[in-house]
Amino acid sequence: ELPPAPDAAEAALVAEAAAEQARSQVAVAVIRVKELEAELNASEAVVAGTKQAHTEALAALKQEFEVQQKAPGDGSRLVEVDAELATVKAELAKLQDYQMPGLPAGWIWQHDPSVDKLFYVDTATGHVQWEL
Repeated sequence: ELPPAPDAAEAALVAEAAAEQARSQVAVAVIRVKELEAELNASEAVVAGTKQAHTEALAALKQEFEVQQKAPGDGSRLVEVDAELATVKAELAKLQDYQMPGLPAGWIWQHDPSVDKLFYVDTATGHVQWEL
């Protein structure tokens, strides 16, 4: 024997509950997307600030290198400045890796400081991988 069919009022309540649940899930997803956008913007600002600081340090070191080349002395500071230049250039090269246009839609990068490497996150699924 079949159960009695729900009346129209009960069916409307069930439909409204399902719609409310869907709206709630959408609201949560919108909040998470905004959080992820804020994290990405903050990361980009940190990278841009770091790149700017390294670029300024590089310019200052180049200028000091030129001064030290012309200055009399034993050349020990020249060697130090040259080593500092190499370090800053290497850091700038690493920062270039962070500027990765063309990530697939919905993907973001994160930095793992324990291994000093980037990993990639598919924000739609939460899937994480080291390479794209």
